[in-house]
Amino acid sequence: MYCSTTCKTEHETFIHRHECCKKPLPPVLSVCTKMLLTAISIAGSFKNLHDMITEPKRHTVFDFDLSNPDSSTYKHHLLSVINSCAMSKNSELVITEKMKAIFDRPPFDSLWDSKEERENLIDCFHKQLRIHNTNQLEMGEHTFENLPDQKFWYSKTIGSGLCPFSSLFNHSCDSNVKRFTVDNKIAFVVGRPIKAGEQLFISYGYSSYRMSRDERRKQLQRFSFNCDCQACVKNFPQIVQLVKIDKRFVEPKFDEVTRTFEGVEIFKKNCEYIEKNIVHHPCMETTTLMIHNEHLLHQISRMKIE
Repeated sequence: MYCSTTCKTEHETFIHRHECCKKPLPPVLSVCTKMLLTAISIAGSFKNLHDMITEPKRHTVFDFDLSNPDSSTYKHHLLSVINSCAMSKNSELVITEKMKAIFDRPPFDSLWDSKEERENLIDCFHKQLRIHNTNQLEMGEHTFENLPDQKFWYSKTIGSGLCPFSSLFNHSCDSNVKRFTVDNKIAFVVGRPIKAGEQLFISYGYSSYRMSRDERRKQLQRFSFNCDCQACVKNFPQIVQLVKIDKRFVEPKFDEVTRTFEGVEIFKKNCEYIEKNIVHHPCMETTTLMIHNEHLLHQISRMKIE
């Protein structure tokens, strides 16, 4: 299944003829092989790609106009940005001899004529692996399972993507920005009041209300930083340990929303309560409503505007 006719055509032209009827690669290797083949096709040749990768200047999404996907320079500029994405020291994945053997088979064996060129190709592949491991964002679909006493909501992974702009967000275990998948796109929504000049943070998948600080820090080692967000510095408790501040507070029901208007109204009321009580955050009430808002936004994103 392809997201567009253009995507299907490009895949069949540059990738599929090299993978059809061959022994399947492990998922990560398959993704990075496709990344490398696509990158070579955009650059025009492996030599051009190698020159681009070894260029000392690094680029971000702010260096180019990426507003027009039909532009003749769009893909080349996007490739420059992707190849400049951060690579964690702790994502220094080992390239085994078995993995290197890929480059002795078609289509890669036609791209090198010497051991040095082969090593350059492997180095390029290695970099794609590290970029993928450090920067890819999961895209999820909000769904549920019926349990005996309740509906259990969770995010079902439907894919992942390298998004150079999204990679500029730093992490917080109590992030002020939430991300969602809407129509095969990643959307970002403010999760609580943000002061002028305050930095925007997303979560890399590890939140203080779900995991202990030690668990989070262990998981975040793959990104080569010690998290010093407020949740870690102050050691925020998990949601089951949070204090209650409002005896009149009624916990929201995580039911399925059937009308856009209904979901939006509940979302607005939640936001008003969060803003009014943000001085007490993290508390059971504000944290619960932030989680509920994520649930509502997932629901609303799948509905037609009324």
